[in-house]
Amino acid sequence: MWTCTSSQQRQYIYENLHEYQKINHFMSASELTRKDRLCYNVGRMQLKYGRDHFDFLPETYILPDEYSEFQKSFSKERDEEE
Repeated sequence: MWTCTSSQQRQYIYENLHEYQKINHFMSASELTRKDRLCYNVGRMQLKYGRDHFDFLPETYILPDEYSEFQKSFSKERDEEE
């Protein structure tokens, strides 16, 4: 079954699927499947529970909004290599 975002909020659509059917979207899945939302949510978890528990992703930036932070980190990494 092919769905779009407008039908994602209708629970009954998912309840009537057969075992053999496949679906391309799940409700609220974009919070994890979009790179920018994944970055945002993992960042929130790092702040709440600590980076040690959520250290499975590399340092990530949402551009262009976080460009200055990206530049600072990139410059710091380059200086440490020299």
